[in-house]
Amino acid sequence: MKEGKKFFKRLMIFAIAVTMCLSTLSVSSINIKASNAEEIEITIIDSPPTPPVDITDRIVDAQSQSMTTVKLSNVPTSRWTQGCSATAAGMIFGYYDRIGYSNMYTGPANGGVCPLTELGQGKPGDTGYPFPGSCSIIATQQGFDGRTTRGHTDDYWISYGTPGPDPWVTNGWTEHSWGDCTADYMGTNQWKWDYLGGLDGIIDFNKDGGTCLWTNSDSSKLYDYIPNAASGLPQTSLAHGMRLFVESRGYSVTFSGGNFQVYTQKTDNQVSGGFSFNDFKSEIDNGYPVMVQLEGHSMVGMGYDDSYTPPRIYIHDTWGNYEAYMDWGGSYSGMALKAITVIHLDPSGNSAPAFSSENPSDTQTGVSKSTSLLSVYIDDPEDDSFDWTIETSPDIGSSSGTGESDGTKTCSISGLSYATTYTWYVNATDPTPGSNTYTRKTYTFTTESAPANNPPAFSSENPSDTQTGVSK
Repeated sequence: MKEGKKFFKRLMIFAIAVTMCLSTLSVSSINIKASNAEEIEITIIDSPPTPPVDITDRIVDAQSQSMTTVKLSNVPTSRWTQGCSATAAGMIFGYYDRIGYSNMYTGPANGGVCPLTELGQGKPGDTGYPFPGSCSIIATQQGFDGRTTRGHTDDYWISYGTPGPDPWVTNGWTEHSWGDCTADYMGTNQWKWDYLGGLDGIIDFNKDGGTCLWTNSDSSKLYDYIPNAASGLPQTSLAHGMRLFVESRGYSVTFSGGNFQVYTQKTDNQVSGGFSFNDFKSEIDNGYPVMVQLEGHSMVGMGYDDSYTPPRIYIHDTWGNYEAYMDWGGSYSGMALKAITVIHLDPSGNSAPAFSSENPSDTQTGVSKSTSLLSVYIDDPEDDSFDWTIETSPDIGSSSGTGESDGTKTCSISGLSYATTYTWYVNATDPTPGSNTYTRKTYTFTTESAPANNPPAFSSENPSDTQTGVSK
């Protein structure tokens, strides 16, 4: 308790010097000292229901993909549904719902599986609200998606940017128990917490559309941050709320190295040593969509292409049913990249196909120019059938298979040149219902150098050079 008082004393002293404009979209950060003496920043994630700056030129054709583009399939898209952070989290958990974590959503929409488009229902007042085919994984509401009792929208939503008191307070009814939606557990829209005033009893967070994000001010990861109980109950935040939602659905966030693997880290364009593009690639390559935190806006990162300079990341921006891109370290809709929120779940029981015995081996040099076949062994741990492709760059051949079983897969190639590096891409997807896990790997090899081109050599001359006495 003594440490908690020190925490709030420091917070109150700092808050005297801080002026925060919360009445409009205000991308506001404040620095406070946590009880462990690490500097913590609070950022209000409260972007509006439509893009502040036009992003039309960032929208891409989701069906068009080059060989250097890597994307996670089965990540839903959604329009803004009562907060961008809750919407982004809904898309992430919608992805998990579609790849084997089937209890993430169990309502009647789309046969009990999160829809791939139009995931969230929007906000009251939107034309067509609730959007047809949408589900309640982001925000629950009485009379929507089979719910017969009051839910998130009923208890907490007034209008975008509006502070409390919330409807459940002003109407004098009992607040519903959190459940079934991301916005509940992340604290989105809920006017409950006193972060700026310490123990002054004045509620500061969250206005409608807002969620509170906590990060370390340096390059380190802030794992599963839980605000002090004296700030208000229940204790939650953006990242911790994601963990709470996962656990409420009967799953577990991975625990390793003494931490639950849900964290937020500033990006390397903000602080040296921060979350890097290579870190982003690793998450996607391992099947983990991430939450991309801009200066006041949350999105889902679900793909990348490192052939561009700077490299591109592909996103679902919470403003529509499309894919878009942004440059790593850049900005989107006028808001700079600030941080990444990562969450890893314990396995659901279905693993992605595994590769081995690639030939030529990765980065092999001196490969014969006459090589005519690439090969790799693909194994599905559960012995499910899988679809696979092999593609090359420069294009020297390609091959694919559908509904195949474990074994060596090959690709015929031709037209190799001397001293040339070739890249080959192997992708295998387990399309088993409720799985859709995949593995994608990139290999390279370099062909042998051309043989030396020496001039013709002479020998056995007759008569021999300088020979004398040659017969007339």
